[in-house]
Amino acid sequence: MSTEINKASLKINKIPVVLPIHVDLETTTRLAGQVEERMKRLEKESGTVDTQRFAVQIAYEFAAEMYDLEKRHEQDVHDLVKALEHVASQLKNLEQRYHIDIPVPGKE
Repeated sequence: MSTEINKASLKINKIPVVLPIHVDLETTTRLAGQVEERMKRLEKESGTVDTQRFAVQIAYEFAAEMYDLEKRHEQDVHDLVKALEHVASQLKNLEQRYHIDIPVPGKE
């Protein structure tokens, strides 16, 4: 496993590849290992070796996972905004109820 500037020479399922470093070499190697695990699973499931078809299928699986994660992230952000709006509303109620003057940064 040699490294060039921002690239790593690795083998994925015995196929030599030069990949861009993602975060660091350890992360890059771990990601390549995930691809290799999926290729081996597909080989086992299908009983054949069809590298091109497997590569396309694995790319699709990763794209689907990324889509799901993006949707989950969007929902998490939405939920967080709602929670923060609720907290702000509660603080406003407390401010009015107890006549507290809470300074707002930037408004002086």
